[in-house]
Amino acid sequence: MPQSTGEHFFPRGDADFTAWGDRFNDYVQANFAALGLSAAEATGLNSAWFRFRIGYAAQVQARAAAAAAYQEKARSRRAFEALLRPAVRRIQTFAATTDAQRGQLGITIPDRTRTPIGPPTTRPLVKVDFSRRLSHRIAFADEGTPTRRTKPKGVIGAELWVKLTALGAAPPGGPADLSFLMLSTRSPAVAEYGGADAGKTAHYMIR
Repeated sequence: MPQSTGEHFFPRGDADFTAWGDRFNDYVQANFAALGLSAAEATGLNSAWFRFRIGYAAQVQARAAAAAAYQEKARSRRAFEALLRPAVRRIQTFAATTDAQRGQLGITIPDRTRTPIGPPTTRPLVKVDFSRRLSHRIAFADEGTPTRRTKPKGVIGAELWVKLTALGAAPPGGPADLSFLMLSTRSPAVAEYGGADAGKTAHYMIR
């Protein structure tokens, strides 16, 4: 089978390429005539190889210097932040500090006006997992972000209300027919029932 004359025979990575190139160039310089190359061709290869070696060494050195500079920057930032936090706390609690000064410093200007948060404008979406006997896992999510557990702004959780009805009994006619079950701040909530409730239907309301 004929050998490919493509350029993929040499290593891709610079470190491996450098080791391979050193061996290749040393052999060519010592044996160029036996390899069918002229002295000018061997000299050209040698010059080009050493230009690469100089460039590669400079790159390695620059990379090491950049890594060292990054580490020094990170250390100096941590040191500054360690002093910055207590200083900002002192400034914020100093009685004479004005909001204009806070603005110039770029630090938090306290909101001294209480703004009431209105009721949510979206509803919870609910999914009940009843695969375990006498146990319901009640997952809920805001309809505005149905694939996430994020709650609407100002909402701490969801109220769960329930009514249990016997087989064939009428379902609840409205919110007044249900009893408060729990306030759940995380989804899913878990409702556990006793043996006396087996076979009954749980009607949930969540807000």
